[in-house]
Amino acid sequence: MKIRNINPAGAVHVAALDMRPVGTGEVVDVTEEVAALLLIQTANWELVSRAEAAREFAEKAIADHLAELAEISATSSLVDIPGIEPVETVTVVTTGEGEVQ
Repeated sequence: MKIRNINPAGAVHVAALDMRPVGTGEVVDVTEEVAALLLIQTANWELVSRAEAAREFAEKAIADHLAELAEISATSSLVDIPGIEPVETVTVVTTGEGEVQ
C-alpha cells in the first residue's frame, strides 16, 4: 500500500519503518498494518491512491469547465447574454484646452 508524507513539519524518521527517514511528499510502500498506524495521523500521511484519484478528478473538472467557458466565449458576448439588456453606448465629447462646450 502506498502512502505519502504530508507532514507540515517536513521530513520525519518513522519508527514503524525502522526509523527510516521519509521526506515531505515522499511516497513509501508499506504493509496494511503499517499504513493503518500511520494513516490515523491525518495531518501527516495520506493514502496515495485517493490523492491521485482526487487530483485526476479535479484536473478533469477544470479541463471540462475551461472547454465550456471557451465554447461560451466564442459564441456570445456581453450584450448577447439572455436576460440582460444591452447597455446604451454613451458618446463623450471632450473639448480642447480652454474651449467651452
